[in-house]
Parts: sequence; C-alpha cells; structure tokens
Amino acid sequence: QSEIRLKMAQVLMATGAREEGLKEFEKARQCADELTKLMPGDYYADRTFANNLTLHASALLNLGEDRTALEMLRRDGPRVAGFVEHHADQPDMKFLYGEICEDEGRALGQIGDLTGAITAARKATGIFDELVRRVPRNTMYQRLEILSYRYMGDVYGNPTVANLGDLASAAQAYGRMKELSDALLAADPGNVSTQREAALSDGRMGVLRLGQ
Repeated sequence: QSEIRLKMAQVLMATGAREEGLKEFEKARQCADELTKLMPGDYYADRTFANNLTLHASALLNLGEDRTALEMLRRDGPRVAGFVEHHADQPDMKFLYGEICEDEGRALGQIGDLTGAITAARKATGIFDELVRRVPRNTMYQRLEILSYRYMGDVYGNPTVANLGDLASAAQAYGRMKELSDALLAADPGNVSTQREAALSDGRMGVLRLGQ
C-alpha cells in the first residue's frame, strides 16, 4: 500500500496537484512506518521507508519547503542510518542514505546554513565514492557521485549562488566531477544523460573561472 500511495503522490505532483500530492506522500510515509513495525529488520520494509523519505524530501525541496524537508530528514534520517548498519550487505540501502544526506545538504544550503550544507555534502560524496568502489559498474551510483561533487563545488564557491568563498575547494570538487563524467562518457559516448553530465562539468569549471 505504501508503494501505491507513493506512485499516486508522484503522479499528483507531476500534474500540479501539490496539496493532494503532499498528503499522499505523508500517507505513504505512515504506511511505510507501520510496515517497518510489523516486519522489524525486514529489508523490503526498511527500504520502502527509506525510499519514501528520499522522494518525499525531494518533492518538498523542489517546492521550496526547505525547513519542512529538513525537519523530516532529521527526524527519520537516523532510522535509515540504522537500517544501513542492519543491512550492511545491501548497497542500495546505503545509496538511499546517501541521497538523504544530499537532500539534507540542499535543505541547509537553501536556508543559508552553508557550513552545515558542506558537512552534509561531504558525507554524501563519501558514501557515493564508497559505493562506486564497491559496485564499480553501477551507473546509477556513478551518476549520483558526479552530482554530489557538483553540489559540493557549488557550496564551496559557485559565484552564481550563495557560497563559502573557498574557490580552491570548489575547483577541486568540480575537477573531480569532470574527471568522473569524462570517464563515464568515454565508457558510453552515445548516452544522452552522460553527455549532459559532461557538459555540466565543463560549464561549472567555466563559471568558476569567470568568478575568479
């Protein structure tokens, strides 16, 4: 039932029914929460809860509901961290936790807490780095690793947004982003998403040079 409500929430949000979509997200969260209590330690139940959290938080952030998203992430994120420890043999659970850390960083950045944002961003990047080393052929992990370095660079020193003014660290993060995206593009040159990520990495380096 949680997954059905989650899909309904996504459809409602996509069609502009914001209030109804957010209500369905909350109902999906409640269903997922009940499932984890009915099936303690079950991977499917725990993953359903974690997946709901990431999608719900992303929806709130896209709507500018930054503080609501942050409150939810700080309330439920520690539970997912516990799931990661319990399901240490399941990389997808850690992947979802990485997304939660990334979302927390976005929320903090958007309310002006750049120090908190970079701390969360570094944590997310560390998780995705580890996952790519663990499962090197998983392109989904690779793409999130690239995006995490992009966000880290933005917080450090993207001159088009509020940033920490640390241009050296921004250049390092964007350089790593470019290195990863170029490697992914070389492995799959015809992939449109990969081409876009490579172009974004070039664009970020250009923006940084203009700001210096």
